[in-house]
Order: sequence, then structure tokens, then C-alpha cells
Amino acid sequence: MAADIQWCINNRDTLTLKSFANEFGLLDRQYAVARYTSIINNRPLAENQERLQSELNLFKKSEAFKLYWLERLRTRTQLDAHIDRAEYVHDVVQRETRTLSSTVTATDAVTPTSTTAISSDTISSSANDTIRTTDVESETEADTATTEVTADPLAEDMENMSPLTPWIFKDVDLAELFTKFRQTTNRMSSNNLFFIESSIHELLALSNILLLCPGQHSPLCMNVFTEDIISEL
Repeated sequence: MAADIQWCINNRDTLTLKSFANEFGLLDRQYAVARYTSIINNRPLAENQERLQSELNLFKKSEAFKLYWLERLRTRTQLDAHIDRAEYVHDVVQRETRTLSSTVTATDAVTPTSTTAISSDTISSSANDTIRTTDVESETEADTATTEVTADPLAEDMENMSPLTPWIFKDVDLAELFTKFRQTTNRMSSNNLFFIESSIHELLALSNILLLCPGQHSPLCMNVFTEDIISEL
């Protein structure tokens, strides 16, 4: 016997369409009504069939019926939106991961070649000219010092980036706020793992995307943009 039929039999004295839909998480009105009607017309509920059918007919004509399914529709819409956003963020993260992996692989492939070239030049110079070897070593040390100074690409990008184009809304520069939000998220990402469902705004910010979804913004997003601003965007 199906689980929903058995549950209805066990709860026949208090059974209603609403309690049935809540118990099994049904969000589609047409399916819920059809399934419930089919169950209460089954033989195990024959003694209660007339009462249950009468209560169902009255409920379907009431305002409470419309309000109940309106709320269920809202829940269904929100869940669908969460799924769509989660899938979108997942795709973005996958693309970014592949890009980063390709960059790291390319860097690893180039670095040994450069080191070998420098070593070969140094050995060749040592065999021919002691003074030339000293010059190469000095140049290598200078290059190393320069590399150490400019080793942080993020800092270099920040120094060389062009001024932000202002995006003014209610006398507030949203471009500046978004940059602050993204930088804060970037710092957090170095020490923490983000979960897709609860950190959608932060994950998209790392790809320069500001996600707007009224009433569902993350605490960090609300803190940076303020509720007054973010709720009207």
C-alpha cells in the first residue's frame, strides 16, 4: 500500500486536503486535489468517504482554499528560484575553476623551462668567462629582487586599475560599494569555504556579478549596501 494512502487511513478522523498536502510537501494544486480525491474514494476509507468529500467540496469553494494555494505557489516559486540561482552559481564556479586550473598548469609548464634556460646560460658563461659569470649572477639577483617586489598580482592590479566609473543611486556610489563588497568577499574566501545556497551573492561577486533578489540578500551584502539601498535596486 502506498505511503500516502496508509497515512490517510491512519489519520482518517482529522484528515483534510490541507493536512494531506502539508504532510507530503505537495505544491501543485491540481495534482494534490486529484490525488487526495482518489485516496478518499478508496475502499479503506469508505465509511468516511461522504464526510471527507463534503469537507473537500466546501474547502474548495472557500477563500481559505485560494489563500492556501497562493502561499504554496509562492513557496514553489521561491524554491524554483533558489534552484535556478544555485545551478547558475555552480556553472560560474565550474568555469572559474577550469580557468584557474588551466592558468596554473600553463604556469607550471613554463617555469621549469625558464629556470633551465638561466642555468644553462650561467654554466656556459662560467666555462668561458669568470667575469661574465659574475655579471649574470648579479643580474639574476637583481631580477629575483624585482620579482619578489612584484610577486603579488592582486596588489599590482589594485595599483594600476583605472578609476571606477561612478554608479550613483540615491546619492550613493554603488560601484564603490560593490568593490568593497567584492574585496571583503575575496579576503574571506582565503580562509573560509563558501556554500552555494547560503553564499550565492559572495560567489557571484568574485566574478564581478551583483545579484539582486529582494528580501533574500546575504548579511554581508546588507551590511555593505545597507537595507535602504539594496531593497530599492
